[in-house]
Amino acid sequence: MPAGLADNFFKLFEFPQAFLVDDVILAERYQNLQRVVHPDRFASSGDRDRRIAMQLAAHVNEAYQTLISPVSRAIYLLGLFGIDVESVSIQDTQFLMQQMTLRENLEKIQSAGNLRYENLLQEFVASLSQSEKLLQTELEVCFDQGTDASLHEAARVVHKMQFFNRLQISAGEAK
Repeated sequence: MPAGLADNFFKLFEFPQAFLVDDVILAERYQNLQRVVHPDRFASSGDRDRRIAMQLAAHVNEAYQTLISPVSRAIYLLGLFGIDVESVSIQDTQFLMQQMTLRENLEKIQSAGNLRYENLLQEFVASLSQSEKLLQTELEVCFDQGTDASLHEAARVVHKMQFFNRLQISAGEAK
């Protein structure tokens, strides 16, 4: 990768290495970087320059997609702290029971009649969004504390957020 284009996604977009990121500023910086590295700008250049431009554009896209999503941003940030999210397990039996109940509720909603179905599904998705917001706030606190214990707790919260994301995808596919 050419000098001047940071490997660290936070540095690339000139953000401090922290969980909270301003989505509007991120989008603006993404657009500016894309204008600079977009392969179309190098259409008349040699093969090597076009290939590098494609790699740079892909790198900028990957960085943006990682930082725009709270879950992927948290996973990436934890990785920078040396924590592999997959190696941290959830020991919260209450959450695991809630997980099973929510899956069962989605199945019940899917089997409801047509008129009731849409309203129930909207309420279900709204409750999932609310739960995700609460988890995101919990994640912010974990990163703010910055201790080893709080970062490992952040990894557990990420697992929970991933569950809610998958459940929202399932609910979206049910529409």
